[in-house]
Amino acid sequence: MCVHTRRTDFATYNITTEFNETIEAAGILAKQNNLKQFFIFGDDLGFMRRVAQQLQDRNRLEARVSTFSEFEDFYLSSQICGSFLISAAASTFGWWLAFFSANQSSVYYIGRQFTNGENVPETELYL
Repeated sequence: MCVHTRRTDFATYNITTEFNETIEAAGILAKQNNLKQFFIFGDDLGFMRRVAQQLQDRNRLEARVSTFSEFEDFYLSSQICGSFLISAAASTFGWWLAFFSANQSSVYYIGRQFTNGENVPETELYL
């Protein structure tokens, strides 16, 4: 299973990937689908490594972290992702990675309701 996380620029809007939520969702999906291996994409290498370590420690799963370019991430997604978890649903890059994954019927996302807060422009449109 592949997991996409998003942190850096989303912190301004308070819509970043949540650590515990991601670990819990990945663990549930691993158990339901008998998954043993995870590949983690994202924009915060330290966070991605913590997620990988927690998946290994807590769920006894094998987890690797992408250190590749965005272009290479697209290619990897199309080749190795049998299922996909988007942990930051507002991330278009995450959606594109999932779009290129091999199994389109196994794409999951963590959905949260967002409202326009003080840090979000009033003209922002959430789909």
